[in-house]
Amino acid sequence: MEGSEFRADARMAESDLMMDVSFKLRVDKPNGYPSAQDITPLEVAEALSALAQSKGWPPLTFYGTPPPVALN
Repeated sequence: MEGSEFRADARMAESDLMMDVSFKLRVDKPNGYPSAQDITPLEVAEALSALAQSKGWPPLTFYGTPPPVALN
């Protein structure tokens, strides 16, 4: 949905480490048609989750607002 912000929280097991990640994504499409260069919020969410996991964090589940629905 236009104007959505996506957010995920994570805690490192058996530690006091916490992480809060959020992002907004806008790809301008002057002619209104999808293109090969389009980047989706799902692609960004999966990439950020993979990066976090590569550093030892648990998988990140991003939720969009509005509405509060899981993205990945």
